[in-house]
Parts: sequence; C-alpha cells; structure tokens
Amino acid sequence: MKIIEVLYGFWTGNRTENPRNRKSWVQLEKEIKETVPQDKQEILTRMIEDHSDSVEYSGFVAGF
Repeated sequence: MKIIEVLYGFWTGNRTENPRNRKSWVQLEKEIKETVPQDKQEILTRMIEDHSDSVEYSGFVAGF
C-alpha cells in the first residue's frame, strides 16, 4: 500500500521531500551564495533544479 501511495504522490505532484534532500539543498544554497557571484546565483540554482528534476524523472520512468 505504501508503494501505491508514493506512486500516486508522484503522479499528482504531491510528494514529500526527503529530509536528507532538504539538508543537501540547504548546504548547496549556502555554498552557491559563498562562491558564485550574486548575479549568477539564481541562474545556477535554476540549472541545478532543472537537472535534478530531469534525473529524478528519468529514474522514475526507468523504474517502469
């Protein structure tokens, strides 16, 4: 039943974020702010988010 709930969550877009993923994003955002020029931070963050979504989607599709 839990698997069905998770799959349904992905299908509807209502999935909960893994705490480890959230911690990773916080660390990544901190590092970006410290090392990337301010005018490039949003661009880099968007690129990383888009890439992460693509990898997640590919893994999900590959599971089927």
